[in-house]
Amino acid sequence: MKPAVEKGRMEGLDSLRGIAAGGVCLYHCCFASEMMPQHGYLSHLAQYGDKGVQVFFILSGFVIPYSLSRRPYGHGAAGRFLLRRFARIQPAYWVAVLFTVLIYGVVLGRPEFFDRGDIAVNAFYLVPFTNSPWLLNISWTLGVEAQFYILVALGYPVLTSESPIVRRLAFAFFVLLCFLIRILPEGINPWYVLPTWIPFFATGLLLFLFRFDKISLNEFLITATCMVALLLFEYTKLFTLVAVGTGCLVLALPRGRKLPGHFLGKISYSLYLVHLPVIIVLASWLEPLNLVKEHPDFSVVVLFSASVIASLPFYYFAEKPSHAWSRRLRG
Repeated sequence: MKPAVEKGRMEGLDSLRGIAAGGVCLYHCCFASEMMPQHGYLSHLAQYGDKGVQVFFILSGFVIPYSLSRRPYGHGAAGRFLLRRFARIQPAYWVAVLFTVLIYGVVLGRPEFFDRGDIAVNAFYLVPFTNSPWLLNISWTLGVEAQFYILVALGYPVLTSESPIVRRLAFAFFVLLCFLIRILPEGINPWYVLPTWIPFFATGLLLFLFRFDKISLNEFLITATCMVALLLFEYTKLFTLVAVGTGCLVLALPRGRKLPGHFLGKISYSLYLVHLPVIIVLASWLEPLNLVKEHPDFSVVVLFSASVIASLPFYYFAEKPSHAWSRRLRG
């Protein structure tokens, strides 16, 4: 028997976001550059932390249609959703880009970060289609997410259609978009565009359809089996394990109850945005002291703690105002 449709915020997802953001931060604390502490015990644990990115993609595949389902989908619904989503995430991202430019340009003395063209291109995730670099390295993941928001907002009616034929064809079409990476124009890095990561978003979408009683158990199991086969053939066993493990956790989440790591999940977006420039500049200060070389695990703890601490004011002064703006637009 499938779970009943749930109302309100799914608090347990915040814990998964916290784990994912913490994993990515820990990974960068060890491997963001050659000066990071790469040879300690914690680095062996951190080497898999970058897979938190794929966890985020799966969670978005679940949360975005869930958000759309909470309001009637009528004329203009896609545009209103995208406007609210823009208000929710974009201002904090812009602040993070400017923060990164100041950290690298002023503190680390790298004037190339002040290029106005590069800043404009980064502000709207256009790097894959230009010769500009990513100023904030994690920005590529937000660009992929933005592409998914647009696609799912437009395709939501058919992806969740009550007609089994329409819904199944739409889902199959969505999944098959992953093969577009084989015909991308030269010069576009497939890592930075949605088709590469479609199976992870599709995993989240499938979890949403099942958890909210839009498909039967048999349809879920058959489709999930096909998704696992696709991941095994087109990706790696580790990526497949990430997808299956995250899916099981999402299905097992208790309703209406906060789990350990909830607060880290609440600030996970801020942590994700600011941790890289923080650990880079702090590591550059620690390196001459030989602290990184002599005490790598302690250095990781210092870098990680500094990232969390830095994310707190960012959350309260940059991210929370964006939340408030987004909520006003809902009215």
